Amino acid sequence: MFQPSSVAKATKTLVAANSSETGQKPYTVAGLPFSTALVFATLFVVAFWFYGAVWTGAPFMLPDSGSYIRVAQDLSDFHVDQLNVRPPGYPLLLVLTGTGRPLFYTSLALHFAAIWLLSAVLYTLGLTGGWLVLFALLLLLPPYVEYAGYIVTENLSEFLAVSVFSSLVFWFLRGRRFGLLVLSGIVIACSGLTRPTYQPLALVVAGVLLMARWMSGQKAISYRDCIRAGMVLLTTSVVLIGGFSLLNYVKFDFFGIYPATGLNFSNRTMKFLERLPDQYAAEREALIRARNAQLIEGEDHSGFDYFWKALPELHKITGIASEPELAQYLLHLNLALIKSAPLHYLQEVLASFSAYWFPSATSLANMNSRGIQALWIVLYFAILALFFLQLIVITGLAIFQMTQRFFVGEANMSLSPGPVFAYFLAGIIVFYSLLATAIAAVPDARYAVPTQPLVIFLCFLGFYLWRQLLLRIEPRQASYGTRYSGVCD
Repeated sequence: MFQPSSVAKATKTLVAANSSETGQKPYTVAGLPFSTALVFATLFVVAFWFYGAVWTGAPFMLPDSGSYIRVAQDLSDFHVDQLNVRPPGYPLLLVLTGTGRPLFYTSLALHFAAIWLLSAVLYTLGLTGGWLVLFALLLLLPPYVEYAGYIVTENLSEFLAVSVFSSLVFWFLRGRRFGLLVLSGIVIACSGLTRPTYQPLALVVAGVLLMARWMSGQKAISYRDCIRAGMVLLTTSVVLIGGFSLLNYVKFDFFGIYPATGLNFSNRTMKFLERLPDQYAAEREALIRARNAQLIEGEDHSGFDYFWKALPELHKITGIASEPELAQYLLHLNLALIKSAPLHYLQEVLASFSAYWFPSATSLANMNSRGIQALWIVLYFAILALFFLQLIVITGLAIFQMTQRFFVGEANMSLSPGPVFAYFLAGIIVFYSLLATAIAAVPDARYAVPTQPLVIFLCFLGFYLWRQLLLRIEPRQASYGTRYSGVCD
């Protein structure tokens, strides 16, 4: 799938294609041409002023916000005094900024930084100024900015996911710099300490690196580089995430970054609570009553998060006083349920896929207007349709070329290693987030927010790859027509 040429040579060619007519490399600012960087800075200033003026009450509270604020209060002296039900990443940001306007402005800055990083990657891969400005304008629309206005982890998780991706792509393109690897490892660990579903992300990325070498079949990257990179990422992640888990074990006899996993799994087992063994009869009845009440009385009648209503009764039944310990007990019950009905659990996981891909925009982005809401919905599904169309074509071509190389020895069509690596790395991060959310978390479109910039990035890079394919196929089509035109005559 990759060209036989080295990544350094491919990158040099891409940069040369975007140089001025004199052949000189344009002056860049933080990875962007000076003129593009100036436009970006202007856009960010305007967006900063606009959202500050429109969302005067930001940041706003959501149901999850209170738990993060309580953890921030515990960490205000930078010491962990109790086993908290939330990981420490986002609460530490609250400690540094507070929960007022400084938090909102910091969140906007993190979103702008994510846009800049992805644009710098696109420029390095070959996209020019007009496309970069359009990319930035899309991500500055309210649906993609609004979670900077809430006290939840999505905005910080977005910045960390984009930072992981961009640092790895630049490592791949720019001579395998060790510093970029270490930076990526640290950011991966921070993402796991912010969003628990990202804890295995270092392992996933290490697998992607090995796949990149296998798919290339050439000398774009060596197995030694892949293995070294994977080891650095895994080691950094294990040291930081494992270190915090060990701290919790030493202080609270719990190994992990947070104990709420058992609560999250309850959203996947609620439809077959009746299968809980008789030895847990009292717990089973308490959970069923809470679920049924949530189905009838809840705002959305979905039953999700029903377990909060059951916790007071479960405390009495089990005699467990602390919420973290009760969450661990619920994890035990949920694993027993999954073991008794694995296909029911799998059905719930698969059913959550569709909910994940629905629009996440709320009243903050919609500005209480049905017309604006309809506009965002149309835009969202148009981008999503384009994303899946490109994904099918590019992935299908990649599989075809891999099989062609395996059976024939070489592929007739080839793509540059840098864009292909970036495309599949971003795609793996997007779909890993989907799978991790489907396995345990609430099937809420909000959990797709951190990877939405990567989805739009994939659409723009998909256009670039598609254009490469057309340019490389067209000459062959022309020669084919010429060769057989005489026969037709």
